[in-house]
Amino acid sequence: ELASNSQFDIIVLNPPFYPGKPQNISDYAWQGGTDLDFIRGLSQQSKHHLRINNKIIFILSSDMNVQLVKRIFETENVSVQVVLVKQLLFETFYIFEGNYHP
Repeated sequence: ELASNSQFDIIVLNPPFYPGKPQNISDYAWQGGTDLDFIRGLSQQSKHHLRINNKIIFILSSDMNVQLVKRIFETENVSVQVVLVKQLLFETFYIFEGNYHP
């Protein structure tokens, strides 16, 4: 968790995108909670840490509900759009860019 007054021009991350409750420290790299808990927290907190009209960039996998993640961010006034799609074997990766608009 960041200090409440931390402000950034850009936030870049590869969030955990598999469902499940982490059981140990290494699980946090893969499991983002049973109801997209990590993504929900990120969408709520990112707007407090981004300067106005700056960016959050993150990658998602086709192994998760990408459209639901987009809606979660948009309910927090963080508009997100896909800027790159890459197919690798049996999985598709999406690079999203988002902006907070109060």
